[in-house]
Amino acid sequence: MVRWVALLLVVVGGGCSNEGEKPPEARIVDLPGGAKRVRLYGNYLLGLEGEGWKMATGEILAGPDDTDFHMTMAMVISLFPSQGSSGFCQMQPAAGAPAFARVEDVPGDAASCATWSLAYLGGNTEHADSLYAGQGFLVRDRAGVVAAKLLTVADSIRAADVNVTFDIIGL
Repeated sequence: MVRWVALLLVVVGGGCSNEGEKPPEARIVDLPGGAKRVRLYGNYLLGLEGEGWKMATGEILAGPDDTDFHMTMAMVISLFPSQGSSGFCQMQPAAGAPAFARVEDVPGDAASCATWSLAYLGGNTEHADSLYAGQGFLVRDRAGVVAAKLLTVADSIRAADVNVTFDIIGL
């Protein structure tokens, strides 16, 4: 009987992995003022490109096709623009000011952007707490037009599952 219980625990314990499964909670939430909170998902064992965001329709799509940007996962986790590597301009808070707390706080002045690139969210080291929350970006759409402000809210990497949560509001 003892062997049977031990075997049963191994089978049950081994079958409970969530790796490769999308998170069960709502992944697009409407916020006050017209902003949305979005959570993109990817698993770098299944592929190096995660889900993408289509600004025109406000929806999450399975990959980079027909999106304005999507998550990529390699040595660095990033949001990758569909029109090439120049879709994000990182905006900094004023000197001495804390990180941005709301997407509305991210400056919307595209003329101040000297560098457009990817939205780098750091290395792919496993972490459960948000390491990149508070980063603000201006975002270009697929046509290269500055279309939105984005604020990273949360991020995590557990096993091979990668999640990035951001708030986004159109300009």
